Amino acid sequence: MEAPPSRWQRFRPTLYDLAVETFAVFLGITVALLASQWQEARSERAQAEATRTSILEELQANRAEVVRSHAYHGHLIETMRPLMAPDQPGPGLQLFDEGFIRPAELLTTAWDVAGTTGTLSYMDYDEVLTFSHLYANQERYEESSGMSGEIIYRSLYEQGAFQIAENFRSLFALIMASYYIEEGLLADYEETLGPAPDTAADSTAAPAPPRTP
Repeated sequence: MEAPPSRWQRFRPTLYDLAVETFAVFLGITVALLASQWQEARSERAQAEATRTSILEELQANRAEVVRSHAYHGHLIETMRPLMAPDQPGPGLQLFDEGFIRPAELLTTAWDVAGTTGTLSYMDYDEVLTFSHLYANQERYEESSGMSGEIIYRSLYEQGAFQIAENFRSLFALIMASYYIEEGLLADYEETLGPAPDTAADSTAAPAPPRTP
């Protein structure tokens, strides 16, 4: 006659099954967590790439706008420079067909949205720092253009457009300032974005004039 099973023997299958079930649950949770982390990392990479693309497109559009303004101001300088002697007549109002200065209108939407939504944190830190530096330079350019615009607006109110054109020698310094600030900004674009697209080669920009009249 066989001896009755001990208490351990009676519960052994149950404990074994419980261990297997516990391991299965633990493994399932671990796999789910790993899958969730992988999906989150993938989502962050996708958001980082989308943010980077939108910022680069915005900066390329801004560079194209600065190229146009730089070309216009270069044309004004080249035309006005030979007339700087006291006995030379003014170039006439028709020279300034796009304004006495033409500040570039720069966009910051992609950068602002990225900062607001926090997607910049998913991007490479050094690249974000580079973009931040370029946007800061754009802001300084806009501040400088704003001050020049205020001076011209005040002169328009006090003297009128024809008188400003006649006093073009005073205007020359503002145009030169805009031109060289834009030149520096274009150098920053090239450092960050690489060489300008081939379309920039078709620009009508005048060659850089000497810094002294």
